Amino acid sequence: MKDYYETSLRRFEELIRRRIEIDNQHKDLDLEKGKVEHDIEAFKGQIQTGLDDPAVKAEFRRISEIKKELAVGGRPSRTPGPNKTHVIIQILQKHGQQGMTIVDIMELLPTYGLDVDRNYLNSILGKLKKRGMVTKQGNKFFLTQPARNAKTAANAAGQGQ
Repeated sequence: MKDYYETSLRRFEELIRRRIEIDNQHKDLDLEKGKVEHDIEAFKGQIQTGLDDPAVKAEFRRISEIKKELAVGGRPSRTPGPNKTHVIIQILQKHGQQGMTIVDIMELLPTYGLDVDRNYLNSILGKLKKRGMVTKQGNKFFLTQPARNAKTAANAAGQGQ
């Protein structure tokens, strides 16, 4: 029984030492974060003098959005490329008069520059169904009248076929 306690005490000490090491790393990171924040504010002040230039202003806004998104613990939500929901609506508008199965839609996605897995497509279609934009009859999806007339960013950009 003595071995058990000796082993437990050694492990306890290791954990305490590791905790101290982590706390020290946090202190170092907090110092580094403070330096970076100081530099950010300094550059922000310099850049704000050039916000009369539309290109500078647009880039400044883009970078500010990234900072906001990262500050809430996420990752930038805007990925380059078309809005996936809009493309799916566009596919159904162009090809879905007789209804389309998930497989039918999956086959057309690459021609619109999308690589979406079946589960994600199913999720998008489920959300469109909840919003009253699609109906499902058997294994086929159909657009409702409001969705047939919807203008999407993908339509405006002339993407796809």
